[in-house]
Amino acid sequence: MIRLRVGRSSRADRVDQGEQLREKPRCRFARIVVWVFAGLGLLLMLPEIGVADQAPVRELFVDWANTTEEHVASARYYTKRAEESRQEVLRHEQMGVRYAEGNMETRREQAAHCERIASLHRQLASEYEALAKNHRQEVERREREAGDRAK
Repeated sequence: MIRLRVGRSSRADRVDQGEQLREKPRCRFARIVVWVFAGLGLLLMLPEIGVADQAPVRELFVDWANTTEEHVASARYYTKRAEESRQEVLRHEQMGVRYAEGNMETRREQAAHCERIASLHRQLASEYEALAKNHRQEVERREREAGDRAK
């Protein structure tokens, strides 16, 4: 007795026949979610990668700021770091305002937390500016000495 299949063929039969299979919407959504989280993970790792790349630069500043050009580079570096700290001050002040206006139960604590972080970044910016100033003063001193020697 020969049985004939009536109705839908199996998935394997459809693949064998070259029929293109569509991905189920749920699988497509899961795949998108996985890629999004993988991308976010990579983005979150970028600051760590940047810090690792800057570590040798910081060590060099301590060891090699011997020439005028190196002091100029150091001054630029510390000025840039001061600007980054000032940007963090603004960001945390804005966050503090949003927390204070929000409806979280702990909004006062969150706003105070943001103000403390902003204060620390203000101090950090001040320290970076002082470092940059010291390097600029060293450049000026070296240029004066070079001018005196040329006379």
